[in-house]
Amino acid sequence: MTIDSLIAHYGVAAIFVGAATEGEAAAVAGGLVAHRHLIPLWQVGAAVYLGTLMFAQGLFLVARRFRDTPWIARQTARPAYATVVRALERRPTGFLLVYRFVFGVRALTPLVL
Repeated sequence: MTIDSLIAHYGVAAIFVGAATEGEAAAVAGGLVAHRHLIPLWQVGAAVYLGTLMFAQGLFLVARRFRDTPWIARQTARPAYATVVRALERRPTGFLLVYRFVFGVRALTPLVL
């Protein structure tokens, strides 16, 4: 099996998982794959969108459901949590537009929200 056939077969799923966990790197890789015509651009876009959406929404729902558990309490005790809360309170709209691009804040923001 060649790398092209592997990408064509498993590429959309890999981009979906990559967008959920890594984010922009998977989106850029998906764009390169679409540029080489291995996967249609609309499938790459849908995989990136759904992977990102499901990760953030899932983390938000888990944090909301289990907000009184020790794991969430440990996360809210971290200094980074307080920094995210301050940034969100200071400029809520701007923060929500750019939080995905700040290293270390992408996974923490749904917990804060």
